[in-house]
Amino acid sequence: MITVRRAYAAAMAAMLAGAAAGQPVQWRVQDGGNGHWYERIVTAGSVQWSLARSWAQSRGGDLAAITSANERTALATLISPLPEGEWIGLFQDTSSPLYAEPAGGWKWITGEPLAFDNWSVMIFDNHGNFSREEEYAFADGTRAFRDTSGSDSGIHAFLVEYSADCNGDGIVDKGQILSGQLADLNSNGIPDGCENPCVFNRQPQSQALQPGGNAAFSIEFARLGQSFQWRRNGANLVNSSRITGVTTPNLTISAVVNGDQGSYDCVVTGSCGTVTSQAAALSCVPLIMQQPPAEASLVPGASLSVTVPTNASYTYRWRQNGQNLFNIPGVIAGATTRTLTLLSDDSSLVGTYDCVLTNVCGSTTSDATFIPCPADFNLDGGIDGGDVEAFFGDWSAGLGTADLNQDGGVDGADLFTFFTRWEGGC
Repeated sequence: MITVRRAYAAAMAAMLAGAAAGQPVQWRVQDGGNGHWYERIVTAGSVQWSLARSWAQSRGGDLAAITSANERTALATLISPLPEGEWIGLFQDTSSPLYAEPAGGWKWITGEPLAFDNWSVMIFDNHGNFSREEEYAFADGTRAFRDTSGSDSGIHAFLVEYSADCNGDGIVDKGQILSGQLADLNSNGIPDGCENPCVFNRQPQSQALQPGGNAAFSIEFARLGQSFQWRRNGANLVNSSRITGVTTPNLTISAVVNGDQGSYDCVVTGSCGTVTSQAAALSCVPLIMQQPPAEASLVPGASLSVTVPTNASYTYRWRQNGQNLFNIPGVIAGATTRTLTLLSDDSSLVGTYDCVLTNVCGSTTSDATFIPCPADFNLDGGIDGGDVEAFFGDWSAGLGTADLNQDGGVDGADLFTFFTRWEGGC
């Protein structure tokens, strides 16, 4: 199956090499049309009907279904017919109970039966062969329908029709993509907002409460045409002189007060059902959005960090084993910042670290990070033969736990580091 798919993809790529597309045009509703967009693709060589259809579908369209005399006339004005013909979305369904050669079972790729009698005077000619060989149709130089083989070597163009309206706004997506109203960053003819229809592209972010300042929460939901309701602590918000945008993707709170503290989320309702965003906090007490790791290695340059809201105004104090740390040249840096850096691998730096964040509303302590002695490899609290055995097991297997110098490789340098620490007692 994979081989077949790869071959098919290669065939499509070969077909499109040197292909030229005309300017998409619309049969406008105000002109009596259907609002659909049409485009002709001309390939450098012949193109099979099935490959032409696959290309059209991969761009958000399909082969054109010319289902009325008005549509034929309009297309003749919008896109001039080609003398040699072009594929359209008409085929003979050999599985249909109506199938019979030469005229039975013909229908459009939309599923509509063939009701518009637009066959050429050479109707169902089958080149004189009434077999199952000519089951696809092309529009000739007069836009009349002709049947032929799906691999007719004389056809090197096809007509694409765009009718999709994925967001249900009553406007065909193709025109909105062309105008820039809907994004299509991967150029597949499908609006980006419709490809991941029931997910949040952006979640609300926690913020530090700044009394008298402003707070803003926003979301981005993939599918368009939904309704929104912001909540605080599970209760619906209502627009007021200070709070606006409660039924939009963007919530704003002006002149923030302590009473605005809480957990904010947005409930999205529509064609996806009901989906709720993740909660975001508005807090005066210091917030930690990302904690430092549970464990780190004792190597020069090792760092521990806390992530906080971008608008936070906190003070920081890192501690080791519950004792405040202070910057020491060549040993410790950043003791009163968000990021603590160990500049040495001195054994005195073994221990448990945390960070205390403080502001006018109180303090918050981060999760603890344990930095063990490298020689106590099995973390049993002692330095003995068990550590040698444990280290050699990981080192021989090339495991990352044996990369004691954190250089990205497990080699002799790590072996040297381990035994130096082991013989020194840490």
